[in-house]
Amino acid sequence: GETLNDGRALARFVRLLHGAAERTRWLGLEIGEAAIQRNVVAASAAARQLAATGCPLVLDGFTGTQAAFEQLQRLPLDQVKIDGPVTRELMNEDADDATLRAIVRLAHGTGKTTVAKRVESQELVPILRRRGVDMAQGFELGSPSPLGD
Repeated sequence: GETLNDGRALARFVRLLHGAAERTRWLGLEIGEAAIQRNVVAASAAARQLAATGCPLVLDGFTGTQAAFEQLQRLPLDQVKIDGPVTRELMNEDADDATLRAIVRLAHGTGKTTVAKRVESQELVPILRRRGVDMAQGFELGSPSPLGD
């Protein structure tokens, strides 16, 4: 988040990525929704610079607020990570999936893939799949592990 507001640090980071472009195409760069909301102008400029590196740009922690929907349409993003509380809501007996469906519809409509965060129950996987979510992450699916060689 702070890197978005630090022009020197951002410029150095972008230079490093441009210098290693062939090795970093697989590297997704995450920008948190909260960081964008703190300074929309700086975040927009930073997102354009980061997108120019060729690395996929990911919006992390998307909650589905009106302000977040506007940013989703404006920023050069490749992927949207749906915040954990939105995902967990689906496990409630009287779940309202309107927010999730709206996020998926807007993301797909603007050419972005979706990832549901904090999937901590195997029962969520088919529910998310039926609602059009592209990918999921969470401890139920796999624990973090070293990249290895």
